[in-house]
Amino acid sequence: MCAAIGCPPLRAEAYTGARLEQQLEEQARYVHAHERWFRLAPDGRSVELTKLYEWYGGDFVQVAGSVLAYAARYVPRLEQLLEAGQEPAVRWLEYDWRLNDLGNRPAGAGP
Repeated sequence: MCAAIGCPPLRAEAYTGARLEQQLEEQARYVHAHERWFRLAPDGRSVELTKLYEWYGGDFVQVAGSVLAYAARYVPRLEQLLEAGQEPAVRWLEYDWRLNDLGNRPAGAGP
């Protein structure tokens, strides 16, 4: 995890080996539920994604076949669109490099 606001919010607990997968899954679910990192147009024709998907696209492609397929794991509406053969146009959200500290966390930010 990075220290910029453009990354998922800092957790109020340390990542631990025993809970790492759960903690990362919680962060992924959080990111895809907030417009700072993910926006699907109401008509489903476009999606705006965090630049993290652009910068680390190869990692997501390796895991899920495409960036959109990875995001669809957390967004049922996007999954439905892809299954119907309707692939939205991808746009990248502006990345926020300001410091991600507990005071800058969005309301309801993860644990």
